[in-house]
Amino acid sequence: ILAALCTGTFGALIANPIDVIKIRLMVKPQSYPSIANAFYSIQKDEGIAGLYKGLFPSTLRGAFIAVGEIATYDQTKTILKKNFDLSEGLLLHSMCSLITGFVATTVAAPFDLLKTRSMNLKSSSSSGVLKMINS
Repeated sequence: ILAALCTGTFGALIANPIDVIKIRLMVKPQSYPSIANAFYSIQKDEGIAGLYKGLFPSTLRGAFIAVGEIATYDQTKTILKKNFDLSEGLLLHSMCSLITGFVATTVAAPFDLLKTRSMNLKSSSSSGVLKMINS
């Protein structure tokens, strides 16, 4: 579980600038003519910190998804094998994957909302998590 926490967190750290650009382009595509322009504009207007907006909820999201996937898949596989007499194969792995995806998505949803809201903020003022939740 610790390894899953670390990989989820590390992945979020690496991908955060791309995620900020993606969210800004999705919300207001007319603001930036290209991905390169969005990268340059955000860095110019907001500094390097602008590319790392939403880093805290993003790392939490990544960590919780990774932990949720690891814990759920193994547990689901054990339960399905025991209670439904399923053997190794496509059906077992497909069912485990579907359940794991559902759990990971559900666990990540609150963090995803906070991440998206914070990454879309263009102001340099820091908005608290409670303010974003209530908006």
